Amino acid sequence: MVIQYITVKYLSDVVTLQNIVYSYLDKKELLETLSVNEFKILLNSQFAVGIFDGEHLIAFRAFLVPSHDMDDHLADDVGIDKEGTIYSEVSLVHPEYRGQQLQTKMGKYLIDDLKRSSDLKYILATVSPNNIPSLKDKFKLGFRILKTKYKYGNKLRHIMMRDLHGESLYEFGKSIHVSYQDTDWMIENGHHYIGTRLENGEIHYYKR
Repeated sequence: MVIQYITVKYLSDVVTLQNIVYSYLDKKELLETLSVNEFKILLNSQFAVGIFDGEHLIAFRAFLVPSHDMDDHLADDVGIDKEGTIYSEVSLVHPEYRGQQLQTKMGKYLIDDLKRSSDLKYILATVSPNNIPSLKDKFKLGFRILKTKYKYGNKLRHIMMRDLHGESLYEFGKSIHVSYQDTDWMIENGHHYIGTRLENGEIHYYKR
C-alpha cells in the first residue's frame, strides 16, 4: 500500500469511497457526508492524501485551512487566534481495510509534513462523542478535547485541538475519569478541563 498526496484528479474515486463507507455504517449519523463540490475544495487544498492498494483508493484524509470570516469558526469556540489554524476534515477508510490504523497513518503523514513545512500552529477538529474510532484516532495523533458543545444544527461534538509545536495543553495534577457517554458532565464542566485520552470507556480529564 502506498500513501501520497492526491488532487481533484481522484474526485470520482473519493466520492465512490465515501459511498461505500456510508453504506456499511450501522449508525449513519457518525459520518458527515460531503458533496462533490466540498470534495473538490478539499482536493484542491494541497492537504489531501490517499492510500492506494495497487490502483485502488482504499483510504482518504484531508485537512483544510478555513476562511477567517466564516461563521462558527472552531477557533472562537476554544479561544485561540484564527491565524495559523487548520481543520482536520474528513477521513474515509474502506471497510475491508479497517483495523490497520490507516486513518491515523494518514493523519501522522499530514501532521509531520505540516510541522516541517508550514507556519500553521493549531489543528482543530470536531468529533461525535459516540464515534469511538475517530476519538481514538485523534488522541493517538496528540489532539485534546477542549470543549463539548452543540454544533452544526444541534449536533453534539467534542471540539479538539492539536498544538503543532507542543507549546500548550499541559497536564497538571491528578486526572478525572469520566465515562465517554457522560456528555452532560462534559457540556457543563469540560471547558475547565482538557481531555487527554480514552481508556476502558473513560476519558481522562486534567484541570486547566
